[in-house]
Formats: sequence, C-alpha cells, structure tokens
Amino acid sequence: MECYSCHATWAPQCYGCHVKIDYSKLSKRRDWVAIAGNPNKNGLTAEAFSDKEEEAIKKYVLSGEVKENRSFLRWEDPPLVVNGEHRISPAIPGCQTTVTVIGRDGKAKMLNHIFRIPNVEGAGDEGQLGIDIAPLHPHTVQKEARSCESCHNNPKAMGYGIESGKLYSQPDSNIVMDLTDIDGNPIPNQIDTQFNAIPNLSMDWSRFLDEDGKQLQTVGHHFSGSRPLNKEELDKLDRRGVCLSCHKDVPKNDIASDLLSHVAKYAGMKIDNKTHSGLLNKSIKISAWAQVLLGIFLFIIPVYFGLRWFRKRKVIY
Repeated sequence: MECYSCHATWAPQCYGCHVKIDYSKLSKRRDWVAIAGNPNKNGLTAEAFSDKEEEAIKKYVLSGEVKENRSFLRWEDPPLVVNGEHRISPAIPGCQTTVTVIGRDGKAKMLNHIFRIPNVEGAGDEGQLGIDIAPLHPHTVQKEARSCESCHNNPKAMGYGIESGKLYSQPDSNIVMDLTDIDGNPIPNQIDTQFNAIPNLSMDWSRFLDEDGKQLQTVGHHFSGSRPLNKEELDKLDRRGVCLSCHKDVPKNDIASDLLSHVAKYAGMKIDNKTHSGLLNKSIKISAWAQVLLGIFLFIIPVYFGLRWFRKRKVIY
C-alpha cells in the first residue's frame, strides 16, 4: 500500500462531467489542443509568435460554444484502487465525461453520450465505458489517518459506490419531476423532462465495480498497472457486517452469553464502548488460546500413546 492510502484523508471527487458543444452559437474559440500539437521548427506554438500571433492562430480558431458542468462533488472517503506502480492508493474520478453536441441547425446530434473503449479492462468488442476513476496522490496527507471503518466498512472504498451505488432514479431513463402513477409513468399529458437519459449509464457515477467483480468503467486508463481491487484484496478489505457474526446469537441465543448478560445486568455493570472492546479483546484471546491448546493436546496425546504402544511391541525405529 501507499502510505497516503490511509493518511490522505480526503480528496476532491468531481463525479459526472457533462460537456456541451453548441455549434449553433457564433462565438469563436481557440483549439488549444491543435495549437499545442503543431509547434514550428524552433518548438514554438502559434500563440508564441508575438509579432504575427493573430495571423498564425487563425487556422486554429473554431466556432461553437462549449459549456461544462458536473453531476455532484464529494470530498470525503476516496475509493481505493491499485495504481500504476501496483500499489493500493486513493482514487478520484479522472474524467467521467458525457457529451452533447448541438449542430448548426440547433438540433442535438449527440445527447448525453458516453463513448466506449473496445477490448480493454475486462470488456470485449462492446467496449468499456470511457468514464474514468484515476489513482492519484491527492496532496491531503496529514498525521492522523482516516478511520478503519472508512475503508473496511465502506462499500465506496471498495469500488461498489456510495451507499453501494444506491440509485433514486435510473440514469439511463428520462427523469420527469411530476405526478406519476404506481409504475412511475407521468400522469399529465404535457410534461417537461428535467434530466435527459444517459443511455450507456446504468449505475451511479461512483460505482466502478459490481459485487461479482465485473468492472463497470475504466480505472486509471493512462497507467497500465492500474485496476480495481481484485477478489483476494477485497476479501481482506471487506469487514461489513462483522458485528453480526457475534450479535446474531449474543446475548439471547447463546446460553453462556445470556448468563453473562444477566450477571452484568444485576451487578449494575454498564457496557459502554470501552468495556465492550475489552470484553471482545479478552474473548478473542481466550478463544485463540483454547483452540491452540486443544490442537496441541489432540496432537500430543495420540503421539504419546502411539509411542508407548510401539515400545510395548518393541518396535525399533
């Protein structure tokens, strides 16, 4: 693990980036990607030609208005992935882009489209969703580490999404905020769509792994070693529901625990968190020693009586 997997206690997480390019708008803008990709023989790009900058940059001017916004932003408990150096590290949305393109005629040529990348990261010809979760060092390191529960008891840290990717409405369906029937269909004849469907998105933006280990979006696509946690790593990480391993029986469905509970009750003992932790620690140690000693006993006794039997028969080794 990277040290900052625990000591980077927060990271800015900008989920669901929507880019709208509207070619019906007459505004002009510079194509900085094209400019950067076309330096002259001296390594200078068009904006560096101070004497002829406007002339040099004309061929890199595009029409259309570009807007960008996010779905939601979170700061706490970044998820964990494996980074490009094959170590467990925090991660944030690298760029989870949906694209809308409006043509010169004002009509949508592409609406909330997510591109797919074929034959990568567990996907076949259909392609993996090109929305990325990226490992990084978030530069938020502090002496106090994040809590154990924020990873070991948190589905978000495992890649399953915030609250295990709970959805309040399906993102691949239009969302209409109006009166609906029992099946969710709008009752009025005239309605407005508040949120247009994102056809390729069937899960929450924060969810990049399902419980069967299937990867749902790219993870660190720019780093060959990056990936979600695998089954072995998740088995070590996942400690959800560990309380129920005892409390499904304690104190009512186990005779010994029930007796101890009654003793504590009538003795006036208050089981606060510190006392509970002490009892749990003591119980685990007693159980561990009992199992070790029982194992030794069950091994030594048969060996001891076996040797005595062989000696009586004067068996020579």
